[in-house]
Amino acid sequence: MRKHAENALHAAGFYQHWNDNEGKPPALIALLVDYAAQRPGLDPEDYGAGYDPYWRDCYRQDSRRATAQWQDVKRAARECYLTDATDADVLLAAHGGRLEITPTDTGYKIAYCAGQHAATEYRAAVAAVLKRAAYLAKSRQERAA
Repeated sequence: MRKHAENALHAAGFYQHWNDNEGKPPALIALLVDYAAQRPGLDPEDYGAGYDPYWRDCYRQDSRRATAQWQDVKRAARECYLTDATDADVLLAAHGGRLEITPTDTGYKIAYCAGQHAATEYRAAVAAVLKRAAYLAKSRQERAA
């Protein structure tokens, strides 16, 4: 797991108990946060030749968008922690979106279907799935009460 993802899960509230498995996040939530923690792969050369201020501003705008989406992922992971979202909630939340989660023999595999520019979209897709999973967990708890 990437250190960026590990820090985000710590900040969300997971890993409260250091010596046992009690505080660990569900495997799929940890995998999604780890997937979102990867670098977006923005390359300034893809935004135009030379140092044209317009293209430089476009690159910086996309870079800021990716950073803001990472913050959304961390907030959504916190919501999942507070609502006790499970892997089943995440699988249900991911159904029908651009983020495809398939079970494998060793765990899960995540695939993202890009629309325009994957570097500026995949984190938003992860955040949307985590927010939806938190909503499903909260509504499940309200029905049980």
